[in-house]
Amino acid sequence: MSLVDLTAHAEEFNADPYPFYEALRAAGPVHRLVLGGERAWLSSATTRPGRP
Repeated sequence: MSLVDLTAHAEEFNADPYPFYEALRAAGPVHRLVLGGERAWLSSATTRPGRP
């Protein structure tokens, strides 16, 4: 399992996070990430509103 640096994708994530979540879901349901130097776990089970 790789470590996702969300800080590196902050601008595009803040603009529209759903494509980022879709890519994460394709890679697996749970990911380790780092944001602002803090490490955490992210569940990519979120879906785009209006989509199953």
